[in-house]
Amino acid sequence: MGYLIKSGVLLSVFYAFFILFMKRKTFFRFNRMMLLLGTLICMLIPVFKIDVPALTDSIPHIVIPEVNVDDDIVDGSSVSFDWKTACILIYLSGVMTVFGLMLQSLLKTYAVIRQGALKAEGGYSLRIIDEDIPSFSFLRTIVISKRDYEDHPVILEHEAAHVSHCHTCDLLFFSVVTLVHWFNPLVWMARSELMMLHEYEADDSVIQQGIDAAQYQLLLVKKAVGTQRFQLANGFNHTKLKNRITMMQTTKTNKWARLGYLLCVPV
Repeated sequence: MGYLIKSGVLLSVFYAFFILFMKRKTFFRFNRMMLLLGTLICMLIPVFKIDVPALTDSIPHIVIPEVNVDDDIVDGSSVSFDWKTACILIYLSGVMTVFGLMLQSLLKTYAVIRQGALKAEGGYSLRIIDEDIPSFSFLRTIVISKRDYEDHPVILEHEAAHVSHCHTCDLLFFSVVTLVHWFNPLVWMARSELMMLHEYEADDSVIQQGIDAAQYQLLLVKKAVGTQRFQLANGFNHTKLKNRITMMQTTKTNKWARLGYLLCVPV
């Protein structure tokens, strides 16, 4: 429990800093790397014992006199509630619930992948589905509907960007963090921000290839309505559309703003 409390406090401080000051910056890859690195550091710091003698020595010692309690006063039939055991059981119940949801999402993703006809492409495997489903990528596999494959090749470029940047690995790592800290709402918010960074980075890769930004944004609007979502997969249209379009139109952040992460060091 001590590790959970310490790492939870560190993660909360770091995520609060990121959400308040860094989430709107346009250096998407750098933000993504710092979010992952900061999370890893926050998870590892409590593992190591850090002694601060200057602080402990300055704390005044208070001596509490010992009080003797008559044994006759204590009722032997009374049973105190074991809060520690109760907290552990609640925590483990949450872990099992989140794990079950993640496993369900993973099985659902693989079920859809197996439906598609396999087509080999450079650097990834392509699964073409006859049904009109939202396109997504998982590890080095891209799933796309036959209609999108034929009519909207830019969608394939978007998913290929997810694959080339190894975004699924980020989500798998963050799934472990979420599993351990399922009770922390800031962890779920940071997971959502990471997924948005994936979309920003993939969108930016598409625009950098010379695709007309206005036409690309119009396609996003047309494809915005979708029913299937895969929590462990990167999809073309399963994230906040308004934020993606706004970020494409935002002026690039000055590169010196990256030094803002140095503020995390004293914190």
